[in-house]
Amino acid sequence: MSESQKPLLAQPISFHHSKKTARNRFLKAAMTEKLASYDQQNPLGRGKPNDHLTGIYQRWGEGEIGVIITGNIQVHREHLEAPGNVIIDPEIPEDYTPYLAEIATAAKAKGSLIIGQVSHPGRQNSVTVNPKALSPSNVQLELDWGKFGEPEPLTIDGIKDIVKRFAFAARVLYNAGFDGIQIHAAHGYLVNQFLSPVTNLRTDQYGGSLENRSRILFEIIEAINAALPSNASFIVGLKLNTGDLSEKGFNLEDAKKLAHRLDEEGGVDLIELSGGTYSDWPFDGTEAEGLFIDSAKEIRPQLKTTRLAVTGGFLSRDVMSKVLDNNIADFVGFGRPFAAEPDLALKFISGKSTKAKENKLPPSFFIRNVAATHQFRQFGNGEEPTDFSVQKNADEFLASLNAPKKA
Repeated sequence: MSESQKPLLAQPISFHHSKKTARNRFLKAAMTEKLASYDQQNPLGRGKPNDHLTGIYQRWGEGEIGVIITGNIQVHREHLEAPGNVIIDPEIPEDYTPYLAEIATAAKAKGSLIIGQVSHPGRQNSVTVNPKALSPSNVQLELDWGKFGEPEPLTIDGIKDIVKRFAFAARVLYNAGFDGIQIHAAHGYLVNQFLSPVTNLRTDQYGGSLENRSRILFEIIEAINAALPSNASFIVGLKLNTGDLSEKGFNLEDAKKLAHRLDEEGGVDLIELSGGTYSDWPFDGTEAEGLFIDSAKEIRPQLKTTRLAVTGGFLSRDVMSKVLDNNIADFVGFGRPFAAEPDLALKFISGKSTKAKENKLPPSFFIRNVAATHQFRQFGNGEEPTDFSVQKNADEFLASLNAPKKA
């Protein structure tokens, strides 16, 4: 069968700027792994990748996924999404490039592309990591389920430092053999905080209009390109909210305008759509497929050369195929089903499966996220992931979450 005769899910696709080619249209969305080194007392010893992480990405690579996005790589050792994040920080004395190279080699062995998702938590920085957070403005994050650092508004020099850190991370990833970088501009992390009028109350050149609120993003992209060789074949992409789901936050009209500008002048190869922040989370309690398909339909016309990926609750091959057949997006992305079945793309392409395994855990994002982490940690150690389509396994896992912790 020729490439053009294959279903779109199985067809390769190339990126405009980097000239990279993905072997198919499946995208493994980022899931935080929290397996790198962490030392509460010594931040310079944090964030080192290890063999367990390499094993995880080897298994996903063996699944021949078109594009594999890593979990939340952090740019500052003292500001983390969670303890155990991989960190690329110019002030950490040990060079982590060889360890990242092992991950890249393992992920790419069967032809997948691997992109490092790079982020700064901003105000979504756990108080256990740092009682102080950095953010565009002093807007405290107050949630029932966690405590977060007190946000200090970034100075201009502080913003410039953040920009340099993203560029440094891109160069390290490039040297390690990664195929690209994904700037995390969604889910309420620092870049998203600049984009949102709820968390960005600044009155300088980084606040107010959408152009000003997105200034840091374009400065990061420019700095990344300047940090790479002029002939580098390297994907620059970002994860973008279709909306923050708060009344006065970053919204779909903002996303459309920003996508248009990114396509025209940003040199961006890939935009992955998602939505929500820690304050307003769209994934909890729902089993709906394709949460952001309608938004993707509106953003798609804004793009001429930038490839579009849409994530959010995909489970069935038919729904994924319709997204591609109707030219809504170029890629379909999901995370947790790839934790349960790292070879799910191969199963869909071969026809062995038409739907991801049923998950009999309650439709709580927290519970299912913890379960997915448990699963990919299992296959990273050479074990088979727990099958949560079996009720007994789901019940036992739930019981383990409620079990008293050993002293």
